[in-house]
Amino acid sequence: MKKITHYLIDHTPKTVKKIVPGFIKKRVAPATHEWTGSSVSDREERKVCFSNKLPQDISKQKLNQYAQPGSSPEEPVEGIDFDDYCKKWDELFGQRSEDYFKMHKLRYYELLNGFDCYIKGKEKPLVLEIGVSEFAVFYKYYFPGIRLVTLDRPKELNGFEADYCINTAGAERHYHIDLNKEKLSPGYGDPPLGKFDYIICTEVLEHLIVNPVGFLTDLLGILKPGGFLYLTTPNFFRYDNINKISNGVNPQMVYPGVEKNKDAHHHFREYEMNELLQFTAEAGGGIVENYFSGCWDNPELLEGILKDHPGQKSNLVFLIKHQSS
Repeated sequence: MKKITHYLIDHTPKTVKKIVPGFIKKRVAPATHEWTGSSVSDREERKVCFSNKLPQDISKQKLNQYAQPGSSPEEPVEGIDFDDYCKKWDELFGQRSEDYFKMHKLRYYELLNGFDCYIKGKEKPLVLEIGVSEFAVFYKYYFPGIRLVTLDRPKELNGFEADYCINTAGAERHYHIDLNKEKLSPGYGDPPLGKFDYIICTEVLEHLIVNPVGFLTDLLGILKPGGFLYLTTPNFFRYDNINKISNGVNPQMVYPGVEKNKDAHHHFREYEMNELLQFTAEAGGGIVENYFSGCWDNPELLEGILKDHPGQKSNLVFLIKHQSS
């Protein structure tokens, strides 16, 4: 283990960029280090969400520009109450035994806090979620004033039914699309998809066989001026992958074949921070915030090597706007 640790310290990519907005850092601080199996007392003892300090080149003016009116990094807004979130989570998913639900609990809490922060001040914002999950029920629970639209893969590819999205999650419209074959545009579908104040596209990109610049261009094409795109995807240079590479093991998933990928779980291509920053710029997007998230990582790693090497955390988070906005 010591040998691996020293290898990782010596070979950590130095060019990986990290920006952790101070107000989001503080809002999710009580919970980010919790993972499957940790107790409430463990959670209360963990006081830091992301171990990195705010970079010096990010001005308070920029942070205040996108924070809730009246807030600042020093005086963060309250955000989503974690105890209430856990109570609602247990009510909805407490009886589900699938690891999927346990894995995504913290990621979704992080997502909701970011959404809460950036959607403030917009009256009845039009919100699109791309890649539906059962967690979509949280949107209308916490933000009853939003107008939610959902979009997922075709039913024959195990996409979510419109009935669930509309009658359970509270969406006003639902669309099916195969993003590997069709392009998103304001005119897509019947009625036309239109443009949105906030687009949520989380843990989708890695499942697609598309050019990322083209895909990001399409996403920005359905984003209103002044709107935000919230994008997350696994970090290829996460600790587990670097560990495997250091031991001569290929971390890339082997394609299981069409018949064994009907739920579209396979990751065709994972990305790293710098290339996605470049792809975003090429697509005409501007970065509002980007950071490494430890939502998948166990607390021993977060308090250990990942504290000094945040570029090896497991997930990438981006908040994107139009370059001209």
